[in-house]
Amino acid sequence: MPLLRPLGARVSRGPHAAGRVGYPRRPPRSLPRQIVGGTQPPPRPARLGRLADPGGGAPVRLPERAATRGAPRWRPGRGRLPACAGGASVSAPPVEADLEALERAALELTRQAGALVMAALRQPPDVEYKDERRSDPVTATDRAVEELFARELGARFPQHGLLGEEGAADTLDAEYLWVADPLDGTANFANGLPLFAVSLALLHRGAPIVGCLFVPLGPAGRAGVLHAARGRGAFFEGEPLRVAAPEASAPRLAGLPSAWPRLFRLRGDGGKVVSDARSLGSICLECALVASGALRWACFGGPRLWDVAAGTLLVREAGGLARTWDGRCWQDLERFVAPAGRAGDGTPRTLRHWSQPVLLGEPASLERVAASLAWRRGLPRLVRRLLRAWSQRRRPKRDGAQGRGAQPLQEGPREAADARTPP
Repeated sequence: MPLLRPLGARVSRGPHAAGRVGYPRRPPRSLPRQIVGGTQPPPRPARLGRLADPGGGAPVRLPERAATRGAPRWRPGRGRLPACAGGASVSAPPVEADLEALERAALELTRQAGALVMAALRQPPDVEYKDERRSDPVTATDRAVEELFARELGARFPQHGLLGEEGAADTLDAEYLWVADPLDGTANFANGLPLFAVSLALLHRGAPIVGCLFVPLGPAGRAGVLHAARGRGAFFEGEPLRVAAPEASAPRLAGLPSAWPRLFRLRGDGGKVVSDARSLGSICLECALVASGALRWACFGGPRLWDVAAGTLLVREAGGLARTWDGRCWQDLERFVAPAGRAGDGTPRTLRHWSQPVLLGEPASLERVAASLAWRRGLPRLVRRLLRAWSQRRRPKRDGAQGRGAQPLQEGPREAADARTPP
């Protein structure tokens, strides 16, 4: 006769119950599970990629997910993963001796470029424009400096890639990539204003490891090169550099683009933070001034990679912080990643298309600014293109023809008489 048991009860089949009738009871938490019932519970199956074979054989090995545990964490939508992510082998960064040699080579080339620029400053500039709006000038000096970098770096480091502002692009997916801005602040240079800079940086898998900036007006008003290597500190012609001290009594100067109200919005006490802002017309120069302590912090709306590759490393090695806007808040900027999507010609976007808001400064000031300054989200790219095309159609033509909505031209005496004469 089968054993009767209350409705809803079940027979415990575990090693501790031995067929008792009733509701299963867990052992008290105060006692170890190993000694309850006098027997030891069966071992738990392995969790990390191991599955017991039902036939009693050796455990089956599943694909491990821990292989990518050391890879950088990337947020979805922020760009394509570099070649080192996704479980692929990651080459180690250069050792101390190699890093010192790379820094020495970058310093030598940046000094040569600075001498070339200062010699051209005394001569009338040959200015051209890269766009129809004549807002992006370029001179023969820009091209000469970039040719110098391409020639020397190609001869010394044939396995490295090169990305330059004026068009140089060679093996952008290389493990080591040199990023050069031959002359940042071309408009100042063309007008004889010594507020410009020459930038040269080396990226290893997207992370800056060497950075050099030549400035005509550096610390104490001297011309020279600011240089840094990862983990070795920042220097100006051999002298150590430090960002501004939080307790300094000097006025708190900062760098902001001239159109910052259109690019950023203030939160909380943001009005006090941006009270003493400057715009010098050269992002690289403002990065150098932050690293040397002349500016407490600087914020840029949408710099390109060659504008901030060397400056972010210099500021961090001088004791400061570098951050970028990730869509919701400011995050640490330690590595540059190619943006997602495709360019206008249908090819995948590369590091040449990188452009994000950047915030640099000494830690105390930067934390205060990051809490008060937020990126103002603009219109979608397609809407901006449609508005630009519509405004160009509405604009009167420069050749004298009347555009839509333009006022009629004044007629002279002869034109008026011709108009009144019947055909």
